[in-house]
Amino acid sequence: MKNSNLIDILLPTYNGSKYIRVLLDSLFDQTIKDWHLYIRDDHSKDDTIAIIQEYCDRYPGKITLLDDGLGNLGIDKNFSTLLAISKAAYACFCDQDDQWMPDKLEVSLQAIQKLEKKVPNKPCLVYSNLQMVDENLNVIAESRWKEDNIKPHYVSLSKLLMQNPINGCVMIMNRRLVEMANPVPPEALWFDHWVSVVAAAAGKVDYIDRTTINYRIHEYNASRGENRVTKTKEEDQLSRKLNNRNFKEYYARLTEQAIAVKKRIEEYGYSNPAATKTINAFVSLKQKNPVNRRWIMVKNGFFKHTWASTFKWLLRI
Repeated sequence: MKNSNLIDILLPTYNGSKYIRVLLDSLFDQTIKDWHLYIRDDHSKDDTIAIIQEYCDRYPGKITLLDDGLGNLGIDKNFSTLLAISKAAYACFCDQDDQWMPDKLEVSLQAIQKLEKKVPNKPCLVYSNLQMVDENLNVIAESRWKEDNIKPHYVSLSKLLMQNPINGCVMIMNRRLVEMANPVPPEALWFDHWVSVVAAAAGKVDYIDRTTINYRIHEYNASRGENRVTKTKEEDQLSRKLNNRNFKEYYARLTEQAIAVKKRIEEYGYSNPAATKTINAFVSLKQKNPVNRRWIMVKNGFFKHTWASTFKWLLRI
């Protein structure tokens, strides 16, 4: 499945009829029109499909609704399936309940093309801030970065191994990153964290210092850090473990993900001794005594976004 558009927008849906019109209208209001929308529905039981079909009819040739017969995949596999479909030079993830600002694609494209000039032929990712709103689009917080104490420049590999500040819905990826990140493996903590670490390990991550979407907070996406459309049983179990702050489980998953990233970049022939050294240091933490663990963390800059959260790690690891 190929298209000649510059950007692919990848949208998983599930029971999204309440908000999806706002999202779709905001896509068609973009200042850049050179894009194609791929949608994979995870067996919605409401009017989501009927609404999507309405927009397919209204905008012929702009939307592809996948009919792959794969059933309910859950959010990570759903996004992975969409990544495999994408063939454009750039790709963006999209959430069914958000609202994009009119120039989101324009400023994102400018930023990633600028980054590509700095690191040619490398996987690249650019992300932005987002404005948090309630279900009626009333502003809750003008900046997610400020609300959650996020340092947007913390996008080096050492920082991303520890914590992912990047929401999938504000990413733009270049072709090399799409190819390398797909498929999202079972070891990935979440799909957007996986993509971010792959980009940092093999290429470059940068940010746009502004908001580009209204990120809707409501009862069905109460876990803001995940913004999940629907979960498999396994995804839900992991969410509960992490939400209960099970440190050992969380660290084990971060380690598994780091090992999988190292394997992936080696498979693609990206020789990056610095990245390999950083990942090996992170993976080695559990094998060291407490003093050495903390020394390795400090030496390699394995820090979270606040001193308080970093200090808790130093105490618990």
